[in-house]
Amino acid sequence: MKSLEKARNMIESRHQRLSEWKEKGGGKVVGEFCKYVPEEMISASGALPVFISGEMDRFQGVDRFLQENTCPYMRSCFSAGIAGDYDYLDALVVTHGCDIMSKMHDFWGKRTKVPEIFLLDFPHKVNEASLVFFREVIERFKQFLESVTGVEITEASLSESIRAYNAFRRTLKAVYDLRRQNPRPVNGTETLTVLLASMLLPIGEADAFLGEFLAEAGSRTDLPPQGVPIMVTGTDVSNLDLFQFLEDSGALIVSDDLCTGSRYFWHPVDENEAPLDALARRYLTNIPCSRTVPSEERYEHIIRVAKVYQAQGVIMPIVDFCDNHMFDAPYVLNRISNSGLPVLPIEVDFTRGGLEQVRPNVETFIEIIAQGE
Repeated sequence: MKSLEKARNMIESRHQRLSEWKEKGGGKVVGEFCKYVPEEMISASGALPVFISGEMDRFQGVDRFLQENTCPYMRSCFSAGIAGDYDYLDALVVTHGCDIMSKMHDFWGKRTKVPEIFLLDFPHKVNEASLVFFREVIERFKQFLESVTGVEITEASLSESIRAYNAFRRTLKAVYDLRRQNPRPVNGTETLTVLLASMLLPIGEADAFLGEFLAEAGSRTDLPPQGVPIMVTGTDVSNLDLFQFLEDSGALIVSDDLCTGSRYFWHPVDENEAPLDALARRYLTNIPCSRTVPSEERYEHIIRVAKVYQAQGVIMPIVDFCDNHMFDAPYVLNRISNSGLPVLPIEVDFTRGGLEQVRPNVETFIEIIAQGE
């Protein structure tokens, strides 16, 4: 498919493309590690939000700053930062997704050329008090973006941005729903590829690009291998190598519980509420990740999504030293098992060699499910 090949090229040359886009007057570029960042506000400021992701086996230069028993995913992201890959950023937004992520505020501020960094203090608890607090946080975030871009974020521009992102989420939901069909015209790796590529585009172009992919997928004849339908939960590394590894092992990833996946589009922003209030409420009360409590809604979401997309099993990759997911894993595994779905946790050190070590476990797990059909 042309759109899929375009997506691969966009990801491969993303730093060059974004630098050229900026040089041609495209606007400011704001990086983010976490999807708890209200992208609607970045877009309303005229800037382009860009998701920062790590690469497997890339840890060059980080040992001087980060000990080895640190999340390898964040080590990889930092390696890209100190290598200058993200020097085109005008600002970076860091959330308190975990302890090491929050420390990226200091490390990127001192060791990269990113000129402005904002710490988005996201609450760990979901209640009325935290909603009031987070409303104040995003008000400060609004002021930060206005100072970076020189553009006033008005209620009208923010409302327009909210509508655009809601439309994008609807299109993304349609892309995900392709894997509810039988046979499935796309697999998980292809879906993640076009999703990550869309996150490199202004929101209107991103929505149109996903629309192109949808149209091509609808008439596709060279279908991907129809492996065992599997859902992915666990540490959100949004990594193509990991997805490709799982599908090469006999799976077909039909759904996920990732912040760049189902949790990203599951709930829209209320377009009838005051924009800042609506953003605060949506991001705080959206399907939580493992760092936010209460966790019950997340457990129910995993099981609900697995059933909606007809997954026959769940694979749970957990990156080494990911405290959030390691503490949460026993509860998640118990809930999934009690729902009747087989589940396999695997340790991921963010290297290709590490994936090969767990290949026998993954292949055996998938084979057992296949034999039970």
